[in-house]
Amino acid sequence: MEYITLQEVTAHTQQFIHKAEQGEEIIVTENDKPIAKISSVVKEPFGYGSAKGEIYIADDFDETPEDFKEYVE
Repeated sequence: MEYITLQEVTAHTQQFIHKAEQGEEIIVTENDKPIAKISSVVKEPFGYGSAKGEIYIADDFDETPEDFKEYVE
């Protein structure tokens, strides 16, 4: 993440927009305080298996809980 001043973004807007397009997040500051963030709105599409290892699914996920068996059987 890059921090830049409002004056820098005003002088070099196109440069920072292109950096954001490449996935970099840029924080704009004024008087040493963050006031805005520049980031891309385009998200990479998720492919099959892209969340592997990120999502936990219990071993008994497909089993009907005892309390609900009378409603589904």
